[in-house]
Amino acid sequence: MSPDGLAASALDRYVALALGPLAGRAGATVEETATLLGLGRSAAYEAARRGDLPVIRIGHRSIVAVPALVALLLGLPRTPAALDEILAAITNSDTSEMP
Repeated sequence: MSPDGLAASALDRYVALALGPLAGRAGATVEETATLLGLGRSAAYEAARRGDLPVIRIGHRSIVAVPALVALLLGLPRTPAALDEILAAITNSDTSEMP
């Protein structure tokens, strides 16, 4: 397997294990993200307000961009190419192996 293939495989596995119910989704609520990260609801909304969580505002709703969240958690740049690769891993991840 090529290094790129190994990286993609590792990313797929990380997404399946770390994101759980958010795997396969491009967006999540702030509350879902708070649960995933072990934050309280208020702390998550405060992080979103400060710009610490990658949110997209639609009207009065704040949606966390899951590919940008994965990039943030992995310390990856949020470039279009990186986000495209993460989105591919999110939508292709197989969660059937999860405990």
